[in-house]
Amino acid sequence: ESGSHGGGGPPRAGEPLHLGADVGLRDNVLSLLGCVSAAWLRPAAEAVGGERMGGEPTEPAAVRRFVDKQVLAPPAVALSTTAEEGMHPAEAGRRRDLLAREAANALVVTRVLRLIVLLDRASAGGVGPAGCLFELDASIKSTRRMAIEFSRAYLSAAADVGRLLGSVGLELHAEQTAADEFDYSLSAAEALPAELADGTRLCRMLRAAGQAYGVEVALSGPVRLPAASRLQKIHNVAMAVAAMAAAGVASLTDPSRQHATARKLVDLDGKAALSCLWAFAEDVVSPALAPPARLLREIRRVEQAALPLDGAGGTRQLLLRWAAAVCARRGVRVSDLAASLADGSALCAILSHYLPTLLPVTPAGAARPPARELFAAAAASLGHVPPLFGAGWPLCERAAALGLAHLFARLMDIGAQEAAASSLQHAWRATRAEPGAVLARLLDLPPAPAVARQPAAPRGAGGEEPGSMESARP
Repeated sequence: ESGSHGGGGPPRAGEPLHLGADVGLRDNVLSLLGCVSAAWLRPAAEAVGGERMGGEPTEPAAVRRFVDKQVLAPPAVALSTTAEEGMHPAEAGRRRDLLAREAANALVVTRVLRLIVLLDRASAGGVGPAGCLFELDASIKSTRRMAIEFSRAYLSAAADVGRLLGSVGLELHAEQTAADEFDYSLSAAEALPAELADGTRLCRMLRAAGQAYGVEVALSGPVRLPAASRLQKIHNVAMAVAAMAAAGVASLTDPSRQHATARKLVDLDGKAALSCLWAFAEDVVSPALAPPARLLREIRRVEQAALPLDGAGGTRQLLLRWAAAVCARRGVRVSDLAASLADGSALCAILSHYLPTLLPVTPAGAARPPARELFAAAAASLGHVPPLFGAGWPLCERAAALGLAHLFARLMDIGAQEAAASSLQHAWRATRAEPGAVLARLLDLPPAPAVARQPAAPRGAGGEEPGSMESARP
């Protein structure tokens, strides 16, 4: 199909090659496709070959055999050819074999190119399995380069695969870089200063936080990987610190403070690392989850009192006032964010105020579990609330403020969803007698004119309609 658009003819194998029968050539193509991870290669080969593979899903040897069977060894092509008049039978057989070999090569080339394009689109769309597209030790880590290498080694010189694919809108862009192969996981809390020293995980954390909380975090440039030298580490960390300052961290607005903080992080200063992380959580994440104006409106609604919308005291003080106002309705006193929330009673009071049916009811005569365990289980079922109030965890004001911000955001979202559902139900009940009014209101149409009902026809003495078979009987 691409040949009809590209103008250079369909891609075909070189003149002396027979991809469907030459075992050595197939082994070389398998080695080229083996650069792709087995977890990615298996579903792509299943889609191209039209058959599911059994056994272990990521066994490289099994995937290699499956690709060899389904992609590189297509079934024999039946050709109906008739010998020209005066042609020797041996020559007719030779031409028939040549056409069969070209048809088999065309099938192999088409399947290999479909496989490469499918892998490229799956990687770009994020619909593939977890992990990298290519093996970490592979010599080729780009779908475009893979197609070019396949074209150079096994296709004729006249076939320009890149031009043909590009002419039909199938440009290949998937490329695996060092940033994709880097392991961003954290091993332990004690190793946090060492794992943040090169700035790679810090930049990744800022990007993830910006996407998760809707915060604009702009890094000034690409991350240098691998960051082997001290200058490369300082570059990455300084870029992350500058992005944190631009996002709203008040303690990093001074350029000299940014310079000093970046060098402390590179020098494995654990106190400076924790200070940066908590400052970002308190100055950027918490206000994004619980905006001061929204907090003040909720406090005003709970306290039923007018409050100035100035947000004085910061997000932490507003979260404390919100928790105190809600808990006061339940008879629980809250004076700070550490000791008052330590046992979990205030947290359960907040959940009971907004979601009365979420906490389980303790049967009569049974021992009631600790309030903090009840809240941890309820918050886990609620979702989107990190386990900062888990049973047995030490609770500080910073952690409590961050946890309350997540809880406030989740409760407000649920309240908005319930309010929207109630509005729809109320509108439906109000217009239940006139179903067309809902559609007319959505489409902004004038109301339909009222249709006068015809008076009911008089019925007979037995209740039957006039003119019916029942009324005609004597």
